[in-house]
Amino acid sequence: MTLRLTQITSYLLVAALGCSASLALAEKPQNQKKGKTTGSAISKNLDTNEKTHLIYMREEEKLARDVYVTLGTQYPNKKIFGIIDDSEQRHTCAVCDMLKKYGVDDPSTNDNVGVFTGEAFGPYFTERYRALVQRGSTSAMEALMVGALIEEMDMDDIVYCPKEILEQDNGIDDKDDCGKAYTDNPDIQQLYTSLLKGSENHLRAFVRNIERIQGEGTYVAQYLPQVQVNEILGR
Repeated sequence: MTLRLTQITSYLLVAALGCSASLALAEKPQNQKKGKTTGSAISKNLDTNEKTHLIYMREEEKLARDVYVTLGTQYPNKKIFGIIDDSEQRHTCAVCDMLKKYGVDDPSTNDNVGVFTGEAFGPYFTERYRALVQRGSTSAMEALMVGALIEEMDMDDIVYCPKEILEQDNGIDDKDDCGKAYTDNPDIQQLYTSLLKGSENHLRAFVRNIERIQGEGTYVAQYLPQVQVNEILGR
């Protein structure tokens, strides 16, 4: 318990001091078939679609961190939560740094666990946090399943527009109109590539822990197509 409290305190300290150089962005961006047409020069400004998606991802990465912190406290013998919530802290800081770089207001004005203050998506993430924690609190197995679900959803939301964005009156009408599938900004492409790699690694880790209990090869995809999950798992 003392270790978990120390971790939570460290997250609050990071928020107070600011995030910088939070995530190693190793891969170069790939050219996209869809997205903004800007020719060879990349604009230093972000359009509404890119800003909206970054704002959403800032809170989604915080959601993952907050759920893992909470479930890790409830199941201290499941070390995976402590390992991955550290990674999610770096992820949410990386998105925050990108917002700052492009002069976009950070939707998260309170870094406390389970608190989501964004005007556009805060209520959704607050509700989502409570639902995921409630499910994960029923058993250690359900907690692990929640972790795998979060990573599956995160991967889809990084690449495409989440339905919560599409449901708003913001001029974004198609799932390909934001996310990695849309942007041609090299900074964001590099960020999203790294976030995807992180989520793939996290999904593999959660599935390994799940299948130690229920048997090898038994994990069933919860959000992504099974064929995509199998490919990530190397099956």
